[in-house]
Amino acid sequence: MDRNPFGLRKEGRMRHSRVLFLALCLLALAVSAFADATAVVEHDFSKGVPAQWSTRQTLSIDGLTALGPFNEKNSAVPGKAELTLRGLPKRDYVLSFDLYLIGSWDSEGDKLADTFTLYDGNNGILLHMTEFPCAIENNDESRPVGHKGLVRTQLSERELGYWVVPVRIAVESDSFTGETLKLVFWGKPTARRVESWALANVRLERP
Repeated sequence: MDRNPFGLRKEGRMRHSRVLFLALCLLALAVSAFADATAVVEHDFSKGVPAQWSTRQTLSIDGLTALGPFNEKNSAVPGKAELTLRGLPKRDYVLSFDLYLIGSWDSEGDKLADTFTLYDGNNGILLHMTEFPCAIENNDESRPVGHKGLVRTQLSERELGYWVVPVRIAVESDSFTGETLKLVFWGKPTARRVESWALANVRLERP
């Protein structure tokens, strides 16, 4: 039987090639299936706000389009954002989003402490934040520390510092009501004008 210079038989080389080809095909199918199945919801708001959201208001922050701003103490803007997803399989998911904190949010222990809470449609608490990275010098809003950039909203008379907090949490199947998953994002700043929040890059995926 013919051999190549390295002593491999042709039949062996052909069998090896077929096995390698099959393995590559299976890998490609697995990667494709994973990519298709992972992202259930992806909202970056760059092309508008999907109908599943309770508000259509957006804010431009350094070229990025965010949902917001929000402040429950100021009637000029919404106080919370609700996302209602219908027809989803009832199972566990992972939710991620970027929380934009605008102005000097105060952490727990401060006399004017702020909070941010994420509820499901059954009033279950999925996330409760009481610590924030926002800081200013000498109680001066015009001198933010460690901020990502500056932004002006319709609530404030001047530009304010903003901070971005990436959030990633589990959403378990008991957060569903039937085949509907409702998520309520609710920040509670204590200031009417110099504190607000916004959302960007909201993603729901199968773990």
